[in-house]
Amino acid sequence: MVYLTKKIHFSASHALKNSKWAGHNYVLEVTVRGRPDEKRGALPDFEKITQKIEKKILSHVNYKHLERASPFLEGKNPTAENLVRAFWKQLEEEFPKGALYEIKLQQADSETVIYRGE
Repeated sequence: MVYLTKKIHFSASHALKNSKWAGHNYVLEVTVRGRPDEKRGALPDFEKITQKIEKKILSHVNYKHLERASPFLEGKNPTAENLVRAFWKQLEEEFPKGALYEIKLQQADSETVIYRGE
């Protein structure tokens, strides 16, 4: 089994309890796994993975207010824990069953959340 990880940076804001906004520069890592194609010797290339992430996630959250970003976040508190689960739901149909292995989201140097679809 081979694991391939694509790392992408994005910026977004969210509301705080005191009616102010806070912004973060996030680091999103999406890992897919599989057996390399015998002919090419590779998994889907990074460009295809990037296109899927941009279409299903980044187009909705990059430089946006997360509470207003997309129907897939509607009604959810945009914690990192909720974001990784919502991102998983957006991406899991884009890859063959079992290929999406892990989504990791870093919202600060010392704060990272990992989700594996469990």
